[in-house]
Amino acid sequence: MISNIITNKISKLVKAAGLAAISLLLVWTSVFSLAGQVWASEFPTAQQQSSSDSMEWWDNTGTSLPQIPNYTKYDLIHKVKAGDIIFQGTGLWGLTGHIAMVEGIFHDGNLNTDYIRVIESNIFKQGKQVIANGVVRSVLDDDKADFTKTSIYRVNNASPVQIINAVNFEIGQLGKPYNIDYFNYSSSAKTKSWYCSELAWAAWKNTGIDIENSSWTRTPGVISPRDVTSFSQKSSRIFKSQTA
Repeated sequence: MISNIITNKISKLVKAAGLAAISLLLVWTSVFSLAGQVWASEFPTAQQQSSSDSMEWWDNTGTSLPQIPNYTKYDLIHKVKAGDIIFQGTGLWGLTGHIAMVEGIFHDGNLNTDYIRVIESNIFKQGKQVIANGVVRSVLDDDKADFTKTSIYRVNNASPVQIINAVNFEIGQLGKPYNIDYFNYSSSAKTKSWYCSELAWAAWKNTGIDIENSSWTRTPGVISPRDVTSFSQKSSRIFKSQTA
């Protein structure tokens, strides 16, 4: 009799433990599913979704400048150079972030001003409508740095030739669509689509510099934004906005 009672209690405990494990697995599955959905639409960020859910003036600008950028707070235009990696910390509520690369400092003849032009792979929305998808040129200024919680990283010991080659690699990918297949990354120039951090990693990989974090802290199976910046052994942070 006693043995039966003990057996029944053990059976109930095992079942309870099994249900708890299943529940935990379902929770984590939901979390990763949500993460994939949000990362697949890295822009707009959580902050932007709560306001206008729309593309800002500095996004997907091409080679023209829609308005005069603001460099009065951080003087970013005199701090960055071509090849620098921009990390925007607002992506996925700060869990993944977003990556872009500085193409260089350019002059706009119509507005008679210099500005920082960047290249990024992203999805841009106007309300609920996707109006741009893929590798495009955008603008970085001090206001955007605050708005997107920006940090900027410079690849250590990169030669001028390597910097030029990294930027030219990204220029060669302009117009290609955004890629949500994060676990199938490539460094080939023939890659048909890109996600943000994959593109920056591939650009530098083709110069002979692997900027991905190689320690145990790396994100397994993907080239995540944080793998090529905050946890990388190959780059140093040169700027951090007050909001980052």
